[in-house]
Amino acid sequence: MLKDLFYIESINKESENRITAIAGMNGKNPVFLGHFPGKPVLPGVCSLFLVRECLERFLGMGLKYKQIDFCKFPGMTDPEKRDKIFLRISWEDLNDRKKIKAEMNHGSLTVLKLRAVLTEI
Repeated sequence: MLKDLFYIESINKESENRITAIAGMNGKNPVFLGHFPGKPVLPGVCSLFLVRECLERFLGMGLKYKQIDFCKFPGMTDPEKRDKIFLRISWEDLNDRKKIKAEMNHGSLTVLKLRAVLTEI
């Protein structure tokens, strides 16, 4: 179900441990049928999936969340709006872990602020 939810248009290296990404969203994906009927909103776990997916593609390795230190959704991602999704992800290498900070915007609205630790799989 998540495979066709997003399409990643670009991932760009900003500095040694920082990337930006631009993605689009398939507003017709079945995930929106249950979240929420009549007023669809992107589930938070899908936002976490997109952050991980962008970092995996850039680094060329599989990752999984080990812990989430901070996760806030200050705005809602409305699939009926055609705005692009913008991500900023920075990380610190800690042996086999990546300590990340991420922010996601949908159009001009900040919809996710995240601090987490991911490990390679």
